[in-house]
Amino acid sequence: GNSTDPTDGTWEAWKPAIASINYLSLQSANTHTDWTGTGATVADGTVTRNVDQFEDEDEATAGNTTKFVNTAQGAGYAEATITSTDISAYDYLT
Repeated sequence: GNSTDPTDGTWEAWKPAIASINYLSLQSANTHTDWTGTGATVADGTVTRNVDQFEDEDEATAGNTTKFVNTAQGAGYAEATITSTDISAYDYLT
């Protein structure tokens, strides 16, 4: 947008951004069962988020978040296996 304030309603997403043409989402983290925790508990997120300056990260649907809780002091992690994908033609990955 024509503003330095991302909360004034004039900002727009990066353009051109066309799904499966120049950007590809490899793992959305919307489905917690796609993830496996090691030293971490993986659960369905129960909160929404609406954070100023991070509009691309906002989520209005509580079930579309995945929550990771570390169960091993400083050593827990979670991973999701994605299918093999040729990413050479994309400008943006998420």
